[in-house]
Amino acid sequence: YIHPRVTFVFVRLKRSAQSPKQHCIRIHYANTDTVGEVMSGDHLVKRRRKKVLHVSLAALSTFLVCLQHLSLSPSSTSIHQTIIEDSMTTTKKVSDMDRTDTSIIITSNLIPTHPSITMINETIHSLRHHLNGLPQDTPLFLAIDGLHTRDSNKNNRDRLAEYIHRLKTTPFPFQNITIVPASSHLHIARTVNLTMDLVKTKFVYVLQHDLPFSNDVYHWELVRAMNDHPDTLRNVLFKLEGAVGRFPVCPLYNDDGVFPKEQYQGLDFYATKRWSDNNHFTTKLYYKEMFSSIQHLNGAMEWGMMTPAKQNCSYWGQVVYGTRADSFLKHLDGRNTHEGG
Repeated sequence: YIHPRVTFVFVRLKRSAQSPKQHCIRIHYANTDTVGEVMSGDHLVKRRRKKVLHVSLAALSTFLVCLQHLSLSPSSTSIHQTIIEDSMTTTKKVSDMDRTDTSIIITSNLIPTHPSITMINETIHSLRHHLNGLPQDTPLFLAIDGLHTRDSNKNNRDRLAEYIHRLKTTPFPFQNITIVPASSHLHIARTVNLTMDLVKTKFVYVLQHDLPFSNDVYHWELVRAMNDHPDTLRNVLFKLEGAVGRFPVCPLYNDDGVFPKEQYQGLDFYATKRWSDNNHFTTKLYYKEMFSSIQHLNGAMEWGMMTPAKQNCSYWGQVVYGTRADSFLKHLDGRNTHEGG
């Protein structure tokens, strides 16, 4: 059974002359190659004859670490699925559709270090490291803005063309990648709008190429919380390291704007009167409504969205993931990098 944060597999080892019968839980941490093995308690051994075992996450903390040299070859094991009952969250399980009904848009434009793809490569790899539970076949759209007329010289055109070529030919840790180069300068809002037409999923991450994730985000629980509360979780912003004093409170639940985490899959959120182009998670429907109803979204989206967010924060204001002390992004500052290849 694949839990939103970790995969648990119950393994029964056959008795041999060299080794008594043992019971282990193998743990594969989401999106990593780390595997831990823990011994079960007596209460689990007593229920070994059942085909399906019910184990609480709290009970797992009492297990002892197995010896790392313990052999778990396919010929000596029989594996049973284990259902994990998480007392910290609702027992409602995320359906396969929920798990996979997400796309990612990463926007980029010509910066001094192009055609190097080092920066966007770091951002893409951060998704595999920090978006826990995000499927590897999640559609990833790499949206590249065109050149402004004042920048459209041969050197820049050649650098941008080489950057796009490298994106097309570099292996990334995703299986479903679409390159979306704009034919002219659109700025971020219209670049996102152009790419959003290609999105076929309900949910979408809208990210910037120089804002990699630096801390873990629990993707499955976030999806579940947004499905459960579509009226209060419409657009979820991830806070940038060092961002202080930029989040005026939207008193949605209380004077601090803090959400009751027990109703939101155990996740922390707080509502604001703010709108930022920085990395956020929302729905395609939100963007379609935004582009069809909010005027002057021709440059940065935040330029046109700050006023609606202040005037109607419960509807247009972004909800920030985590507590006010948390941050989830670091800024590589692509605009101020130095030229290189």
